[in-house]
Amino acid sequence: MKEPIIFRRGDCLSHEEALYWKDLLYRTIKIGTEVEFALPKGVQKDDFFPPLVDALKPSKDLSNLGQYGVLDVLSEHCGIEIQVSAASPITRSSFNSIGQSWTIW
Repeated sequence: MKEPIIFRRGDCLSHEEALYWKDLLYRTIKIGTEVEFALPKGVQKDDFFPPLVDALKPSKDLSNLGQYGVLDVLSEHCGIEIQVSAASPITRSSFNSIGQSWTIW
């Protein structure tokens, strides 16, 4: 059995200080998740990409996060990448509106 690690330092953060720094970190992080996916078999990227960009409304600007918190939509060699901003938490209602705003196929 391994010995537990016990910190006996005087400069450890209190619970309130840890919450403050965690909140500050989450507010300052700009780019969060990158969602990458391949297109379904037989679907051409030229047909799929423009309607997807129109539906997600990427802001392409870190100071303006846009309606859905999507920073950019990029075309990759084997699919599409969606960059989602971590500074704009997406609520369940806005997540549902993303799905309802575009039904391409």
